[in-house]
Amino acid sequence: AGLSYPLRSGAVLAALSTFFLLSLIVVFAYSSVGVFALGALWLGLVIVVAVIRYLVLLAEARSEGAELAPPGPEYFTLTDKVWTLFPAVVFLCVASLVDALVSDGRPLAARIAIGIAALLYPATIGVLTLTRSPLESVNPLSIGRFIRRVGSSYGYAVLAAALPGAVVLLASALPDWLTVLLMIVSLASFFSVVGTLSRTSGIVREVGIPLPEEPGETAIAADLEKRRTAALGHAYGFASRGNRDGALAHIRDALASDPDPDTAWRWYFEGMQTWQDDRPALVFAQLMLHRLLDDGATVPAVKLLLRCRLLNPRFKPLPEDLERAVSAALECSNDELAESLKRL
Repeated sequence: AGLSYPLRSGAVLAALSTFFLLSLIVVFAYSSVGVFALGALWLGLVIVVAVIRYLVLLAEARSEGAELAPPGPEYFTLTDKVWTLFPAVVFLCVASLVDALVSDGRPLAARIAIGIAALLYPATIGVLTLTRSPLESVNPLSIGRFIRRVGSSYGYAVLAAALPGAVVLLASALPDWLTVLLMIVSLASFFSVVGTLSRTSGIVREVGIPLPEEPGETAIAADLEKRRTAALGHAYGFASRGNRDGALAHIRDALASDPDPDTAWRWYFEGMQTWQDDRPALVFAQLMLHRLLDDGATVPAVKLLLRCRLLNPRFKPLPEDLERAVSAALECSNDELAESLKRL
């Protein structure tokens, strides 16, 4: 089931087709000269990164019995989910060792190295998808536990690992496009088999290899505080150079991606009040007041008005918010504030 899964899943088949078409562009461009050949090398590297990342995540999804979402732009970067690229590091290390042995006139040792790698590589992929830890994936104890838990079914993964090798051996006799197609499909089948064995053996639930834990609330809050502090510091850099609009724009950008915008608006307002110049904070308060009035948060809006008028008696809402601010003050029975706003 795992071997044919890439051809039975519409989502996976669509992703592999996309990678195949992109690879054909590389093959065509590489046969050209000049800037096209250089561009082909760069595009080829980007596609290889995306394919490796997708295959590892495919194995992980199969181990969890889940469907893998279509690849997005983040697949084509070197910074997102770096752990998914570790199988390429292992492969390059093995290839370098084999090349060194062959160059040293030891073909038998090279064959033995290839055989050992073929036996252990599926377990390396399996452990990596379970732990997301490159170091754990090359830990002999973890590899051994994985193989013992999968049992005799592990042989299917070894046979599946031989498929890409067979494509390499036949490459010289096949057209380039067919070699690329067979390589992509065979690799997808191999990673699918590894993930399927992890699921069917129950290793995901029972194995002693520690599964990755979700960050706790404390860790999430600390990370959020760190990001907000960094954004506030960057904004202060703008403000200290007289670029108040730049400071406010940077904070608005940070607010757009903040998971708790209501708290974030108050947090940034409090932080901006520590700056030497209180004008950016008061301009920010005008925007904050506009948001509160739009949301119908009358009491928080009046509290913010009183706070800002205390900081600067000349503080006033945005012109389009003046009437709503007066109404909010009257609704909260603060006639004095309402009258002072009417005089603005």
